[in-house]
Amino acid sequence: MARFVAWQTAAATRRAGESIVGNVKLMRSDFFGPSKFFYSMSREERMQLHEELLKQPDSPHAFLIEVPGNSETPAHFHRVPQYQVFVQGGGRLGRRHAVETVTLHYTDEFTGYGPIFAGDEGLSYFTLRNFFDPGAEYVDRDGARAKLRPSARRYLVIGRDKIGLSVSESIATRRDVALDCVIEPHDDGLASYVLRAGSGATATGPDPDAGGGQYWLVLNGSLTHAGIEYVRHSLAWVSRSERPFTVIAGDDGFEIGVFQFPRALTSRTAHTQAA
Repeated sequence: MARFVAWQTAAATRRAGESIVGNVKLMRSDFFGPSKFFYSMSREERMQLHEELLKQPDSPHAFLIEVPGNSETPAHFHRVPQYQVFVQGGGRLGRRHAVETVTLHYTDEFTGYGPIFAGDEGLSYFTLRNFFDPGAEYVDRDGARAKLRPSARRYLVIGRDKIGLSVSESIATRRDVALDCVIEPHDDGLASYVLRAGSGATATGPDPDAGGGQYWLVLNGSLTHAGIEYVRHSLAWVSRSERPFTVIAGDDGFEIGVFQFPRALTSRTAHTQAA
């Protein structure tokens, strides 16, 4: 069954993370991942766990990061594909892309991105992965580029205008259920959507079997599942073995980001071109 983590549950895990390059102090709230706090594990422990969990069908790894105003997180890459969903504050991603509430960013594994610049108000973003990652490889460090592997190298940024969140008052009164595509489906299953529904409506998402698992992030309003209400910034993981997932909108309706992964790591297949 789909696994839910309520916003309140994750917020209770909020604690300081490591001081990374440039002495950026961050706060981290964990949703999915190992029970041991990420920053209390050695690099060797993380790498061992990464290799073990890659043998599983999936090992969802998701958390919320908060960085202070006027800080910079250096350019880096990871060993698994990921989404970043910027949900508070503002800044820039690399030299070209402004980030604001809500901006979506996707990268394949072994695909560099950044730096991430936080504006005056700081920046908060979800990091969503379908497999556990051992940690960033900063591209300006010695030996980092030697760790790169071929992959599809997709780097996608979807701005607030395309995601198009509603003002809260208008969600509850909408009469339809809509599934709006924000990343068109790729041949390997990569795709993203925003599912929208009014108060009390029943809504079903896209078929998880089309990709490599989905995160459902409540961006506005709330949903009810199995008699429990999940408010804004609650998160669910739906594995590809599940049937299409159905939820009920809360009194204020909802807008939910559905972020679907590729069926396989492109670094472990012959397919190395962007879909």
